[in-house]
Amino acid sequence: MITFTVTRDKKLIHAIVTDPAMWSKIADDSVTDPNLFFVSLEPRFVWILVQDAGVNMGLFLAEKRNYIMYEVHTMLLREAYGNALLIAKEGLKWAFENLINCKRIITLVPSYNLLADRLCKNAGLQFIGLNRDSYMRNGVLYDTKLYGISKEALCQ
Repeated sequence: MITFTVTRDKKLIHAIVTDPAMWSKIADDSVTDPNLFFVSLEPRFVWILVQDAGVNMGLFLAEKRNYIMYEVHTMLLREAYGNALLIAKEGLKWAFENLINCKRIITLVPSYNLLADRLCKNAGLQFIGLNRDSYMRNGVLYDTKLYGISKEALCQ
């Protein structure tokens, strides 16, 4: 059974985010060395541990952007492969039920990340727009796709 739990365990968060397979997918040119990654526990950041039968599957970072909206960053480990869509759909339900005043969730997907793009579409998020040349990775500029979903749309 997939579970979602808020965590403030800096060592655990750091270990998942800087896992070599994870880091290679999520790091942009702002922090290229995983040892320099800093886990922030500011109140606007909600770290959500995803587990299945006690096995860590990854994290979601929900960043409060305003009174009703959160920007979510998805970090699923290899253990989650094959269950990513279920995790995404259940994670959205959990977020709308548990994040304070959450009525809207958005996420940003670099254009090179085809799996994340497909996951957003299959989980029911709506494509909102394209921000050209807004993400740099390995010295290359990529577009960023903005996706979003409202609580009402998810519940329909």
